[in-house]
This record gives sequence, C-alpha cells and structure tokens, in this order.
Amino acid sequence: MPYYLYKAYPTFATELTSDFNIGDSTMVVEESSDDIIPPATEADPQLLTLFDDDEHLLETIEYTHKDEGTNTISGITRAVEGNELDWDSGTRVGRYHTAEEHDRICDNLNAIYTGTTVDSIHVSNFLVLPVGLDKYAPE
Repeated sequence: MPYYLYKAYPTFATELTSDFNIGDSTMVVEESSDDIIPPATEADPQLLTLFDDDEHLLETIEYTHKDEGTNTISGITRAVEGNELDWDSGTRVGRYHTAEEHDRICDNLNAIYTGTTVDSIHVSNFLVLPVGLDKYAPE
C-alpha cells in the first residue's frame, strides 16, 4: 500500500502556449524555469495541474521531463487527478498541492502507524514524528 510522495515546490503558475488535447503526451508552456515548473525525472516525477476557474475544470498530470530550452513538458501521464480533457492555449498550469497527494500522505502515515511494510515508500522531505500519533489512528 505505500505510495510515492512528490516533492513540494513553492512555484508560480504559467500558461499553455499551444493546445493540449486528449491523447497528447507533451505540452508546451510559456515559462519552464525551476521557479515555475519543478524539475522531474523518471525516478523523481512531478505533478502539474491545469485548471479553468470559470468552468470549474481541472486535470492533474504527472511528468518526468522538462526542456527549458523549448519549454516542453514530456513523459506525461494524464488524469492522475480529474479527467483527461482538451485544454486551450492560454490555460493556466501550476504545481499545486492536490487531494491525491493529501490522500497518499494519509495512507502512508496509516501504514506506518499500523505496522504495514513501508520499505518501498519514497520519502522526500518527509518526516514522521510518532509521538502522539495514536490520536489519529482509525477506530
């Protein structure tokens, strides 16, 4: 049951510079420097969320590569959260804390608390302090 935990990044949003449609596995953004789009690798992927506030739509993707020279994001897994949708050029894209991440943190903490094997948990910037953890245990 252990889940991969993504590194947190205090970043800002950018925008798509071309349409990102259902089935696409690469996207091009306006800005891809590390303070906008976090670095990622296959061993250490990252998340981005595309959103439309007016239509109340979002899609979170996981990616494994970015090319700052071309502002291209690739190695994309679509709809990690939300639905795979067509997104127009100009759509906002950013690195935000997601419900999926929150659930993974809770599941990993529960696994640690209940003694479930956690050898395969990827821990990045993650510290567990078990003192008083029993007050959060499931009933």
